[in-house]
Amino acid sequence: MKIADRIIFYPGIEGFKIITSNTYLICDDILTVVDPGHIGQLKTLLQHLRQDEIRVEDIKLIVNTHSHFDHCSANLPLQRTSKAKIAIHRLEEEYLERSQEIARRFGDDLHSFKADQYLQEGEELTTGALTFQIIHTPGHTPGSICLYEPNLKLLISGDTIFPHGNIGRVDLPGGNPAQLVKSVKRLSRLDVMILAPGHMEVAMEAVNEQIKASLRSAESLL
Repeated sequence: MKIADRIIFYPGIEGFKIITSNTYLICDDILTVVDPGHIGQLKTLLQHLRQDEIRVEDIKLIVNTHSHFDHCSANLPLQRTSKAKIAIHRLEEEYLERSQEIARRFGDDLHSFKADQYLQEGEELTTGALTFQIIHTPGHTPGSICLYEPNLKLLISGDTIFPHGNIGRVDLPGGNPAQLVKSVKRLSRLDVMILAPGHMEVAMEAVNEQIKASLRSAESLL
């Protein structure tokens, strides 16, 4: 489903036996996949790409908002097929062993991978016509990031915030309620018309109000 100029949304698989995440495809000069998801949903993602007449071999970049298995266990098989580079925050690569422990806790698996590019706070990721601001948003995990495209007023939020005032969990290793509050407070200052979360549906109505509700939810954890 196209949610903005050059942005395609592939929702996580509903009712699937494993935890799955939303995936976003940035159809720009640098064809980019944000959070390819769980390895168990890769077949469905590849089917979506074929339906949209997109060649997996043309994917140049895989961006992870964080390293939990439901967002990135498809990294390696997708990289092997496409030869795409993997981009993630440096702290999240350092956190990968803990993400692997979390995967095992859920009876799952996450193979180690290496970043080809680090995404840092204050930098920009330009894919062609679109330029995304990299926002470091620790709280759910130490190296969580969000991507904000100011012209589209689009926020790809990973598991930091979700629609309807929901927030990412902080009870897993690496979670930090105080950091999450600071992160969501920063997001609440953005002008957002499209909220593209790691789970749940994409929000396109009263989004700024929904983010403020997420801030209240985060603050209630303290």
